[in-house]
Amino acid sequence: AQEKSKSVVALVETAGHPLNRLTEENKALDELIEAIRPKVADKTATYDDVNTVRQLSVHYAKKGDLLYPKLKVDYAIGGPSMVMWTVDGDIRDQLGDLAKSSQSVDDWYRRFDELLTRAQEMIYKEQNILFPICAENFSKEDWYQIYKDTAQYEDIFG
Repeated sequence: AQEKSKSVVALVETAGHPLNRLTEENKALDELIEAIRPKVADKTATYDDVNTVRQLSVHYAKKGDLLYPKLKVDYAIGGPSMVMWTVDGDIRDQLGDLAKSSQSVDDWYRRFDELLTRAQEMIYKEQNILFPICAENFSKEDWYQIYKDTAQYEDIFG
């Protein structure tokens, strides 16, 4: 298990590696959530804040296009990653609904807070479950293809 964790750390710390980029996005998202949380608590968060968090859709698309299918199809690994894929979609859809919602103020802030919590839980699951599974199974060729394919996605949280 220690060797496996070393490989994850090595990939995450390699500048330009897909796991490095995804981890950097997670750090930026976590910082963004921590900056928005007080605004949600005192009910000063706005639709602009929701739309800023919605950039996570690009991050989730990368996982949904490049990691989850490879795990499932090439390595017959489902389980946690399939559940995470579903949760990604739920979070993305609910943030979209929130961005155009006209519900009561209290309910809107409650839902926004719940979605921020779910997004932070997903960061934890990616770092501690998904990325290690990928690091343990993907070949150098897999990573190189993923690296090339990530170029088609916009930069986020910058």
